[in-house]
Amino acid sequence: MSKFSKKNNSVHRLVSSGLIALLGIVLVGKSVEGISKSLGVEVAQEQEASSDGAIRLQAEKLTQEGLQLFKQGTAESLKQALNKWEKALELWRKVGDKE
Repeated sequence: MSKFSKKNNSVHRLVSSGLIALLGIVLVGKSVEGISKSLGVEVAQEQEASSDGAIRLQAEKLTQEGLQLFKQGTAESLKQALNKWEKALELWRKVGDKE
């Protein structure tokens, strides 16, 4: 093998190794970016779910309070019950509960 061939072969291996390393870095970077975006979506969904859960609890509480006031049967308690149920209805709509 000539001196030129050895140098050329060494350069070729060096370039190939560099390209493989660069490709690896790019692929790993894309994977990490994808994982990061995926985790961000999951965290946002969990926050939304816990927020919906808190809203549902508040709506249920208002619904039950309204029912207790309704059972009292006085004019004032009926007005208060209606007020509680209207607030509960807003919350149920906010979380998309049509029942």
